[in-house]
Amino acid sequence: MEDIILFEVKEDFTDELKKKFTAFIDSLKVPSLVFLDVESYGGYVHVLKSMIQEIEQKKKEGFAFVTHVENYAYSCGFLLYLIGDIKTAGNDSKFMFHPIGFKTDERITSYSAQEMMQQLQVEDDFVYKLFKENTEIDSNFFDAIKKNDVFLSKIDLINLKIIKNYEKS
Repeated sequence: MEDIILFEVKEDFTDELKKKFTAFIDSLKVPSLVFLDVESYGGYVHVLKSMIQEIEQKKKEGFAFVTHVENYAYSCGFLLYLIGDIKTAGNDSKFMFHPIGFKTDERITSYSAQEMMQQLQVEDDFVYKLFKENTEIDSNFFDAIKKNDVFLSKIDLINLKIIKNYEKS
């Protein structure tokens, strides 16, 4: 590995972020350590999925990813954080996980509700796979936390073995 390369995720997960991230990923040619500095309230899951697919491809090519949160990573920001080969966080950093849902102002029929339920199951499976592959959290604990909004601190993530405590005691 050569250099450490920085990409800042300091915005919501929108198609604009997806474009910036794809351009950044496409510019990476030589296996390196990629530092993702995350500070986001979240956004669209399709953007997160695209970013994770690109990261996973680069990992296959020999790249390694460090994810860091200095202040906060909520929703998709937290899920992106999980993908890091090395995860670091500021002492006062805050994280939030919540189940994926839909916002709608439209009339819902039984058919559209059925379609929504199927899509929510796909998204739930995606999030569970992300947790399973990147944490030591078991399915029982995941089933408990996916029912509510869960706010976490750096200490919580250390206790859950999501990140390692590199500081000397």
